[in-house]
This record gives sequence, structure tokens and C-alpha cells, in this order.
Amino acid sequence: MYRVNKEYGTSENVYLQNTDTMAEINLGRITPGLLRILEADGYKFDDTDEAVTLKEKWTLKVSDEVKEQLRKLAMPMKKPIRDQRKVKEEKKENKQPVDLLDIIYGLV
Repeated sequence: MYRVNKEYGTSENVYLQNTDTMAEINLGRITPGLLRILEADGYKFDDTDEAVTLKEKWTLKVSDEVKEQLRKLAMPMKKPIRDQRKVKEEKKENKQPVDLLDIIYGLV
């Protein structure tokens, strides 16, 4: 069984807690995506009496499906876009005349 915990205040972090092992995942602060997922589980966040307010302390029980969605919010991992552009090498322009020794030693 899992539950969502938050301390009193609007700027506090939200945690997803496993009640069996007492392990917690920090979900970060309250976001519209987090609220949308919790509303899909049946919780309301408006000004009515039976709704959960954003300032109060939360201890909300959530289902396994909602737990998976919330877990993905914790650390979204994205691969960086691979840059496939070729870098052109610029040739050095020698303003000095080429000697025979430069050709022998491979400086040109």
C-alpha cells in the first residue's frame, strides 16, 4: 500500500511512501501534473469542504496504478540529443615560403 505525504504549507515537498517498507520517494513540490494524477484517483482540490486544500498536511492513500504514475514524476530521465554535425578541420595557412626541409620533415 502506498500513500502521498506532505507537511503543512504550499511550498513543502510531496513524498510517495511505501507503508510496508517505509521507503519514500521525493516527488518535489506541488505541480499541476501531480494534482491531475491525484484527481484521477478521486481526490478533489477546490474550495469545497470535502476537498483537500493545498496548504494543509496530506496523508492520502493511493492505488498501485497511481503510484506508478507518481513514481515517473520523481526523476524524469531524458537522453540528450546526439549532435551528428561534422566538424570541418581548418587548414593552417602558412604565409612563409615552403623549404625543402619542411617537406622532408613533414611540416607541410
